Amino acid sequence: GWPRGKGKGQGKGRTRMNGRQHGGPALVVVRVGTSWCSGIILNRGGLVLTNAHLFAPFVPALSHSSPAQKEGSATSSTDTEYHLPDFSIPSEQYNSLPVSVRVTTHQHAPDCDQWVWYDAKTLYVSHTHLDIAVLQIIHPSSSHLPSFTPLPLYTSPSSGKNLQHGTRIMVLGHGLFGPDHALMPAATRGVISHVISINGQPASIQSTALVHQGNSGGMLLNAASGEFLGMVTCNARQKSGHIIPSLNFSIPVQTLTPIFEFASGHNQDALENLKSTKTDKFLAALWKLKLNPKPTHSKPRKATFLDFFEKMKSQVSSE
Repeated sequence: GWPRGKGKGQGKGRTRMNGRQHGGPALVVVRVGTSWCSGIILNRGGLVLTNAHLFAPFVPALSHSSPAQKEGSATSSTDTEYHLPDFSIPSEQYNSLPVSVRVTTHQHAPDCDQWVWYDAKTLYVSHTHLDIAVLQIIHPSSSHLPSFTPLPLYTSPSSGKNLQHGTRIMVLGHGLFGPDHALMPAATRGVISHVISINGQPASIQSTALVHQGNSGGMLLNAASGEFLGMVTCNARQKSGHIIPSLNFSIPVQTLTPIFEFASGHNQDALENLKSTKTDKFLAALWKLKLNPKPTHSKPRKATFLDFFEKMKSQVSSE
């Protein structure tokens, strides 16, 4: 694993979060090789949710030599394009990868936040349009086992249902600067600019908050209440190939429900069930902001989104 130890530091010139607010202690850095992104602790045992595209360079089933990005396409904030296999990824391709997680601790004064690196085991890497991976922090071999601070989830029936255009949001993540820099998470603010729903359920959240490399796997929060709305996943690109920081997309909290149920112990079969799911080609195209492949059969729930694709393509081209 990576060298263990503690570090200090404040993010100069960045919006510094009070770690005890807005789920801050649950935000971690996930590192695989020289790549990194953000992640979210889901329970006190150290279960972590992050993005699958972080593993693309290291998992044969995900990696491939992709052509140049097309105009209007989306890219992960780790700037990685990856292939979606037809079947679940064999666990031997990822469960022995050298993964480490940097966890923030608050055992000292509020302005002296520190962190500790832990090894982690990869439990699940998605093979579908749902860009998620699940890790388990490996507890050190000592008599005093740490209790991790999980994301405070709002599990009422109304949770996340008030997503609408113009809602003020905050993105919390470890973007732009690598994990070797002594910087705490940065918060950027914006609004929800679009919510794409299918059959009445949110499928993707577009926001205007600045998102940079490394923010993948971070938190999309309601700026007023701190409610967790989704996990940051990708940005759009300009025609030139440059990433647009203020045009980004998050996986809605409702879509992540099976993972939360697994983390809480209410559904221990959730990960196995996800392994048997298939990629929805339309949703895969939606996340990549590509009009092809188009739906093979016409359904009202899907046809209504073709206008959104055209609008998004025009918006990206004009940047």
